[in-house]
Amino acid sequence: VSKALGYTYQNWYVIEYTLSATGSMRRFANNEQTGQRVDTAFNNIPTGTTLVGAQGTLSTTGDLYWGNTATPIATGVSKALGYTYQDWYVIEYTLSATGSMRRFANNEQTGQRVDTAFNNIPTGTTLVGAQGTLSTTGDLYWGNTATPIATGVSKALGYTYQ
Repeated sequence: VSKALGYTYQNWYVIEYTLSATGSMRRFANNEQTGQRVDTAFNNIPTGTTLVGAQGTLSTTGDLYWGNTATPIATGVSKALGYTYQDWYVIEYTLSATGSMRRFANNEQTGQRVDTAFNNIPTGTTLVGAQGTLSTTGDLYWGNTATPIATGVSKALGYTYQ
């Protein structure tokens, strides 16, 4: 294993990992309630992609993938960060050309997919997770709002709490 990333989804503890020898991705999941364990190969995405969380991977050419699909959900991506919230797999990402942020979300129960632009925050902010972004001047934003929730911030980390 060359890379690994863990998170939770409902009753599941999940570890996504990349195999050193092949560069391919796998996903191990353990259901805390039932004890069920599943280890799944993600054979449809290109090898050598970087794990970003919540079944998201980012290629060196800027293609962003979700799940075990060969078609990217976005192209021209410079950064991405994934997490889960309730029934949703969420990947927030920054577009290389504009520095603007977008949010992809997939509802595991309904199959609904949403990709939303975050146009109200300054471009060039850094993703910190859970809809949080941090500007180079130390302004911390949450969601798609133009007003910072804090200023003078040097580091931030967002996460969900269910």
